[in-house]
Amino acid sequence: MAVPGGRETMAAKARSRAATVERRSAVGRGPEHADPEYADDLLYQPAVDPYAAGATLDALGRRRQEALRAGLGIAVVAGLLAVAGARTLVLPVLAGAAASWFIALCAAARRRALIRLLLRQRSAYVLPEVAEAGGRLATREARLEVASLLTRVVDDPAMSEQTDLPFLLPRRVARHADELRAIACLLADETAAVHPSTIALILRLLEQPQASPLYNPDVPEEHLAMLLRRVCASIDAAGARRSNVSPTEPDGRPGTERRVA
Repeated sequence: MAVPGGRETMAAKARSRAATVERRSAVGRGPEHADPEYADDLLYQPAVDPYAAGATLDALGRRRQEALRAGLGIAVVAGLLAVAGARTLVLPVLAGAAASWFIALCAAARRRALIRLLLRQRSAYVLPEVAEAGGRLATREARLEVASLLTRVVDDPAMSEQTDLPFLLPRRVARHADELRAIACLLADETAAVHPSTIALILRLLEQPQASPLYNPDVPEEHLAMLLRRVCASIDAAGARRSNVSPTEPDGRPGTERRVA
């Protein structure tokens, strides 16, 4: 005998599964398919197809250049109208130039936002724009700055009262102090190879209070443990590769040629 409402329940479950499949299908697609539900999730972040993202970056760059040229041309027309004495037409034409420049600003802002989104994804560093922006994250000075911030988070969680950082969760910080200090030491170690996407993840952990388990009690503490393990593993893997170099071969850095006595 059929249970009343059974078909409706099965249909609801089927719709839920379909929605989940559709949501996860954003993985490997263009940036316009990124699910807003995961936009601020540090742990579960669907990947974006870097080649589709590259095409979007190129399109936004072209749109910006075209809008700038159009605005400049319209401004020249407005100047000619002013010289010709048709001053009643100058303001409407200048409004068109301003609209073109606004479109250029919007395209540039969208392009920068997309690059920031791609900084967290290691496979996106095949794109020159992402590699260039990521290189600025991984400079010696930038690494030391992040390491210093991590150290201050551990040593004085109450520092959030004196800075622009929101309130930390001191118990969580205390329970994961060793991992945070270890990450800070690795960042400060100039011999450790740290990928820019790892630094981008650390910065999101420190600077996105709504999504970070360091600040938001609604984010499970297990997420913090997994994120810290992910960071440590990404840095340790680089060190392990260096330690596997043959003693008679250079490890890829200047002045590291080794000789056998």
